[in-house]
Amino acid sequence: MIGTLPFLAAVGAILAKITTVMGSKSTEAYSAASSLLQQSLAQIRTVAAYGGEQRALDAYNQALEQPTRLGVLSGIYSGLALGAVNTIV
Repeated sequence: MIGTLPFLAAVGAILAKITTVMGSKSTEAYSAASSLLQQSLAQIRTVAAYGGEQRALDAYNQALEQPTRLGVLSGIYSGLALGAVNTIV
């Protein structure tokens, strides 16, 4: 059991690094989407006057694609790390 500790530590370090990077990228992407939504809601009269509701909704949905993709990748990496830990143990 003690012989597997370096491998477990390596997998843990890799998972921590990936989680940190994915978390910061996801936060930035959500921030951009939130900013877009806040601008649309602050100017709702103008958006409605020019019939831009659908364009605003499409832009928001497009802004949410990157955080969704990052969440899926983060889940895949976490699953792979858990599988690696179980394989090592």
